[in-house]
Amino acid sequence: MPLCWSEVQLACSIVSSQRQLQPSAHMQLQPSAHRDMQLQPSAHRDMQLQPSAHRDMQLQPSAHRDMQLQPSAHRDMQLQPPAHRDMQLQPPAHRDMQLQPSAHRDMQLQPSARRDMQLQPSAHRDMQLQPSTHRHMQPSAHRDMQLQPPAHRDMQLQPSAHRDMQLQPSAHRDMQLQPSAHRDMQLQPSAQRDMQLQPSAHRDMQLQPSAHRDMQLQPSAHRDMQLQPSAHRDMQLQPSAHRDMQLQPPAHRDMQLQPPAHRDMQLQPSAHRDMQLQPSARRDMQLQPSAHRDMQLQLSAHRDMQLQPSAHRDMQLQPSAHRDMQLQPPGQSMQAVCVQDHPPCFPQHNS
Repeated sequence: MPLCWSEVQLACSIVSSQRQLQPSAHMQLQPSAHRDMQLQPSAHRDMQLQPSAHRDMQLQPSAHRDMQLQPSAHRDMQLQPPAHRDMQLQPPAHRDMQLQPSAHRDMQLQPSARRDMQLQPSAHRDMQLQPSTHRHMQPSAHRDMQLQPPAHRDMQLQPSAHRDMQLQPSAHRDMQLQPSAHRDMQLQPSAQRDMQLQPSAHRDMQLQPSAHRDMQLQPSAHRDMQLQPSAHRDMQLQPSAHRDMQLQPPAHRDMQLQPPAHRDMQLQPSAHRDMQLQPSARRDMQLQPSAHRDMQLQLSAHRDMQLQPSAHRDMQLQPSAHRDMQLQPPGQSMQAVCVQDHPPCFPQHNS
């Protein structure tokens, strides 16, 4: 029985209305489900990189946490489902993170092989979140944070192979930025997982949950930004050689460890890009280029940028109450700094 033209139009209108009711393809971050690459020992501690908008490189185990890198354009930490690669963080396992711009600058978690989370400076390869399609941060599905060189140079894990920046709780699921080799930012549950930047020495950026939790930046000694939950997992920054963990696409924006100066672990593309840690209050480990709130190395006074989950010992850069981990020259300490409106700390002697 042939359909009349009005019936055909009616059917088409119903189909189009159903399509309009469907949610547009956008990246969803689900708060009670699998939430992004998260680091929260006991409270909201977000390691945020915020270039010009609120783009947080957050590590949070059970709340809304995004690990986002956005310098000034569309340089987001993107989840791209078509090439099943995800930046997944799953709490019951140990996961590693690596940065490699163009040289051997690997913030590596290396249990037995080289697994580098690399940031490649020659092009705009950013950690991007792409909302155009359904990209769920799902721990058991393959979705990754990818670096795409010719397109939106996102922080993609696809230079030549399936390199997923994946966090996987009990299996080998790597949060990988792999430029040409198998340098996987892998989480490995009970072996040595070292997030290492090792140009010349063993300098670990280590976090230790119940023991020494010192995320330390030490310019000429052992500079350990340490993350060590139960085994030797060293996220190492090593200043004396290639000042690593660098973001240098068009302008030299290096996340550098420089021992004699204040250029420590900086992510300064063009705006306020804060690498923030917030345990229960605003304790932000911020990298802010224009507001001088730098995660600075302090030479003579051991001021450790500590991440301690149970107590409030966070890697903090507090802008309003000037409590910055600053590099102070060898002859100066924090006790010698006086408030401008108060009398001097020590009696002055006339020469």
